[in-house]
Amino acid sequence: MISNRGLRHLALRVTDVDRSTEFYCRVFGMKVVWRPDPDNVYLSSGCDNLAIHRGDAGDPRWQSMDHLGFIVPTITEVEEGFAWAQGNAIEIATPLKHHRDGSVSFYIRDPDGNVIQLLYEPSLSPLEFSDDAPAINVRKENFMLKNWATAEATASFAGRFPDLPANYRETLGLAVSSIGIGTYLGESDDATDAAYAEALRTALLGGINLIDTAVNYRFQRSERVIGKVIAELAGAGKIRREEIVVATKGGYITFDGEMPANPREWFENTYIKTGIVGAEDLVEGSHCMTPRWLDAMIELSRTNLGLETIDLYYLHNPESQLGAISRDEFNLRLRGAFELLERKVTERRIRCYGAATWNGFRAAPTDRGYLSLFDMVKIAREVGGKDHHFRVIQLPYNLAMAEAFTAKNQRMPDGTDGSTLAVAQATGIAVCASASLLQGRLTRGMPAVLTDAFAGFTSDAQRALQFVRSTPGVDVALAGMSSAAHVTHNLGTARRPPASFDDLMRLFKRAE
Repeated sequence: MISNRGLRHLALRVTDVDRSTEFYCRVFGMKVVWRPDPDNVYLSSGCDNLAIHRGDAGDPRWQSMDHLGFIVPTITEVEEGFAWAQGNAIEIATPLKHHRDGSVSFYIRDPDGNVIQLLYEPSLSPLEFSDDAPAINVRKENFMLKNWATAEATASFAGRFPDLPANYRETLGLAVSSIGIGTYLGESDDATDAAYAEALRTALLGGINLIDTAVNYRFQRSERVIGKVIAELAGAGKIRREEIVVATKGGYITFDGEMPANPREWFENTYIKTGIVGAEDLVEGSHCMTPRWLDAMIELSRTNLGLETIDLYYLHNPESQLGAISRDEFNLRLRGAFELLERKVTERRIRCYGAATWNGFRAAPTDRGYLSLFDMVKIAREVGGKDHHFRVIQLPYNLAMAEAFTAKNQRMPDGTDGSTLAVAQATGIAVCASASLLQGRLTRGMPAVLTDAFAGFTSDAQRALQFVRSTPGVDVALAGMSSAAHVTHNLGTARRPPASFDDLMRLFKRAE
């Protein structure tokens, strides 16, 4: 018998590829996943694959099937299945072939001559049924990679890269790369999807095992690309799900893949009429952190990523709320959000949670948008006990925005003043530094003092990353990387150990 995961592929011959594509997208909600040329297009509803090929379909009243396909879990099992078919007098229609998109297949004929493809497809083959999936959520639950990042698996991942000394730190009990790949920038189009896919493959195969995203990045497209690449590489046996730390965020309203023709109508139909969001829940027309909203966004992210469990889940810029509500009301909303997130940990939807901010942890205590890390930890303890899962924060930190290290704007557990990084260390909170390259503005034209302080690097981009990953208290330096070339270049930083504290302090003194 040939190992398989069910009949999830069908190929049709049609007279008009564009017309058929529009029909299946409009009527069944399918999405285009690949269009190699004008005569061929591949669609999916998330758990299947429909291929549409241009050809003479004959009488349009009759459907014309080119072939049907069974999904095979791994490349090895495709190869073993081909050998089995040859040894068991199965008619071979097309021999085994490795395709350019990473898929592997061969074709056989049934007794009546129908063509059947046995296919390893990178985004579908790793997906398997979840035994405990409630029937009402079949599509969302059935096709997700199980498990989460583990200490054993991340340590194994780190062990494959001996050329990256001191690149991996113990963060949240895991071996996590000191540089993480971000997915914020770029257009919401297929070309950017393809570029991110190559960047992610290069990162995961080159030694980076933390991926950062958000449900609203590029209208959900960043999450979907991440899910596709992880499934592809895991299915090919090149990585294990448990080796990769995936972080995403919820808080901002997001569209679905592109800007709709009528954003207001789309928003009302999708979120207001369904009861997910009430008009009173929104701040500035774009931000929400109610339990109902976060619950919906976690499920959406899990579906986009194809992951049963998200490793790190952030409240996205919660300080946005403070522009419209009182501090007391904000704390109530924060408590409600933390209660929901603790429950999601129990349900194994997420592993831990935190806050990803832009201004909140850098602002002065007198600013309206200020966030107290000590107070947030206190609320988490009240909600989740001493073993609460508020375990990580994200904030900008770079050569131009060093407040996390230099500003004593936070309250330490002993009541003294300290920096955000100092409070994080004192309370056991991991720190991921965003905007390490300030969206590319720190990659060139930096002063000579930086070159003197961080010798041995080939660019300002590498030196800027070195500054961030060398700062005490920073666990991961995040950098947006939308091309494989950027990933390869930035990995050059990880081939050298972080700078010493004395060297880092020399840089600050020289800059004064």
